[in-house]
Amino acid sequence: MNMKMGAVIGLVLGYPLSYFFQPGALRAKMSLGDYISHISDILGSQDLSGTAIGVWFVSIVALGALGLAIERNGQAQKND
Repeated sequence: MNMKMGAVIGLVLGYPLSYFFQPGALRAKMSLGDYISHISDILGSQDLSGTAIGVWFVSIVALGALGLAIERNGQAQKND
């Protein structure tokens, strides 16, 4: 895995992951499937969009960094 692949995985998984960081009342009313299908409503809500975008961004950065670390570790092992 490289940095770009990690970032793409973060892009795909980040929004669904943000569901688990939303308030419990939202999770009680809405399933993960509903949360994903109502992405425009969630991102348009002042109360919910900050968490959704924040977790999404952190997922992209974290998985991109993980991909970079894995790539560098693999290259270092090849050089040894």
